[in-house]
Amino acid sequence: MPSVPPLKQLRPIHLHVIALHLRGVTNVEIAAQLDYTHIRVSQILNDPLALEVIEQMRERIVINTEEEVMNKLQMIAPELIDKKISLALTSKDERVATINSAELLQMAGHTPVKRIHVQRNDELERKYDKMTDDDIVKQIESGLFGEAKGPDDKLLN
Repeated sequence: MPSVPPLKQLRPIHLHVIALHLRGVTNVEIAAQLDYTHIRVSQILNDPLALEVIEQMRERIVINTEEEVMNKLQMIAPELIDKKISLALTSKDERVATINSAELLQMAGHTPVKRIHVQRNDELERKYDKMTDDDIVKQIESGLFGEAKGPDDKLLN
């Protein structure tokens, strides 16, 4: 396949191909719209001049998009905070109120209280706590095969 010479300059039709490409239109769709082959569209888009323009346009699009998002968020931030405060103070759903309260406290710089689980051994655990596994097995076996006692320590029939 013969190599295609690079473009000397970008004509308006080339810029139109680039614009369609940046909007997400496929090469086949661009070719159909402009009466080109998809191969020619690919050659235009892969030309060094076109690639430079595409890169510059993508950078501008990202920057503009980020700035727009940040500006919109800054503008609605007071309303969002008021809504969170309202939910925290007036929600009838305790879960919603708790979540919003915790998020507001976190935004204000308060550190959350950590939940600590304290394990307390019950009477049965304390009874077997100091015993080895062999001792426990022996005690269970003696209870199974020896004299059986009820909870009141009386011998069972």
